Amino acid sequence: MDATSLCGVLCKDSNIIGKTGADGVYTFGLKKERIGVAVKVYDGNGAHMSLILREILQQLDYKNKETIRRLDESFPSDLINATGSVVGRKKAVFRLK
Repeated sequence: MDATSLCGVLCKDSNIIGKTGADGVYTFGLKKERIGVAVKVYDGNGAHMSLILREILQQLDYKNKETIRRLDESFPSDLINATGSVVGRKKAVFRLK
């Protein structure tokens, strides 16, 4: 995953403004909801940022399900081995406060 493509997916939703940062940082705002979110992955690896942002949108009960569908489609959570078999799944596990 590169942040440019993540921004591209999110920016297709006119309600979202997103910005990638260095060392595992991503920020975005939901204009209509007047909510801003900043995410920092402690080890600096933003490789799974799409899963984190998807989970945040789910927990906020974000109304535009098309955006969540595009994240799922663009950044699948399945882990696939060399033979094409699904051998696991990535999942973001946290609760917003």
